[in-house]
Amino acid sequence: AETELKDADGDDDDAKIEIKKYKRILDSTQRLNEIKKLLYRGEYDVNWRSKEFPNHSALHQAAKFGHSDIIHHLLRAGWDVNRRNEYKQTPLMMAALFGNIRCTKVLLNMGAKMFIKDKTGFTAMGYCEKNIKQKNKKEKSCTKIMSIFHDYYEKRKEALEEFKEEEENIASAQK
Repeated sequence: AETELKDADGDDDDAKIEIKKYKRILDSTQRLNEIKKLLYRGEYDVNWRSKEFPNHSALHQAAKFGHSDIIHHLLRAGWDVNRRNEYKQTPLMMAALFGNIRCTKVLLNMGAKMFIKDKTGFTAMGYCEKNIKQKNKKEKSCTKIMSIFHDYYEKRKEALEEFKEEEENIASAQK
């Protein structure tokens, strides 16, 4: 009889964990629905703040919860891709911290800077490395994001070298 009570208590704890998980999902859905309403009405207030998370802009929220379509709309409407929250975090940091691959790609393609540091000294890459070292549930997606960062960095480096070569050619042709 005692083992049955322990099993029942364990099931009860599991149920509580599941309920908390679904509440978080519901809360995040409600927050994103607020953002979607603003987007559909064409209201792109760059100073908008979530009631639940006043330290994050709509762009930070979308990056955190993996809504690349919202990120794309906000950035096309003129939002700053490198906007910082109260903790000096950028949307790219939020996407990397929460392992959102598509959001990371959209943000990089729209000009997000990879090497900005937040108040704690972390960059977006630093958050990915942290998740990988902790071997948490975001490890796999953060490994992919690190690969994206590496590829992006290499492409930018090549483009910069080509630009410098062209500048040198133009300068030497003008002499």
